[in-house]
Parts: sequence; C-alpha cells; structure tokens
Amino acid sequence: ARQAEYVRADTFPLRDPVSGDVARTGAAKARLWERGLARTLHRLDARGIPSVVVATVPQLAPFDLGLCPAWRLWIRPSSCARTVSRASVDEFRRASLAATRRAVDGVPTARLVDFADDLCLPRSCSTYRDGQWIYKDSNHISQYGASTLAPRIGKVVLPAVRPRGAPP
Repeated sequence: ARQAEYVRADTFPLRDPVSGDVARTGAAKARLWERGLARTLHRLDARGIPSVVVATVPQLAPFDLGLCPAWRLWIRPSSCARTVSRASVDEFRRASLAATRRAVDGVPTARLVDFADDLCLPRSCSTYRDGQWIYKDSNHISQYGASTLAPRIGKVVLPAVRPRGAPP
C-alpha cells in the first residue's frame, strides 16, 4: 500500500468501511489508517496467523525510467536518475509510519519491516546507485532493487511468517 501518500495527500478522503468514519486531514487519516490496520492485524492474530507489514518504500516523485530518452540511458544513465534528501523522504513517510508502527505494536504476532535503510543512503535516496537502477518509477523498485532486498527478506520476513513448528 502507498500508506504515506494516502495519509498525507489532501486530495482524497479515507473512509473506514466498518464505522463509516471519513477522514480528510493528514492527522485524521493517520488515525483512521492505524485503526483499520490494527483491526485487520487483530483478526489475523486471533486466528493464529502471523503478519509482516512492510512499510511503504520511499517514493521518489516525479520519476519514470520509461520516459527517459534512450540516448541519455546509453550515454549517461545517471542523467535520468532522481535523487532526493533522506530527510525529505523520512518526513513524507513520518505520519503513516508512526501510525503503522502503533498498529503493529499492539499485536503480538505482527511485525513491521521497513526497507528504507536498504534502499536509501543515510543522506539521500536515489533511483540509480552503483551503476544500477534501484527504482523503475516513483513508487516501484526495479527487479535489481528487489533482488538487493532478498537477503533481508530471508532473515526478517520469512521467519516471522513461518508457521510454528515448521522447519526453517
């Protein structure tokens, strides 16, 4: 889910399908997001189903690799890249990540995983790093970007969702 954008953007409201409550401001949407996520995680927990909630990957708008002219990709690929400060990425995700963390913290079988540190450097986030495309557009990591996360997924995500007593 693009929870950071859903919570921040004032362009559309969020509605709780259970209560019917509608939220239009960032703060109200963060509360609604937290409540809805917690409700879902509690339902899974009650059935003994462990959950891993993956935080939104940093969004680097505007960027679409498919719109970069081929000659630029050939001559100097980095000229098509988008780089933003890590501080701006963290600020954009702050409210939704806090709401997500609160929802997850209240459920014993739920775990939050955030790949921002894997995708970004301490001071910046870029769509292109070390001669490879990390992102394919503003909201989606590339196949290479996803492959860089595989070791961490193996260490963090898979054990968290493995049924009790299942072999590693």
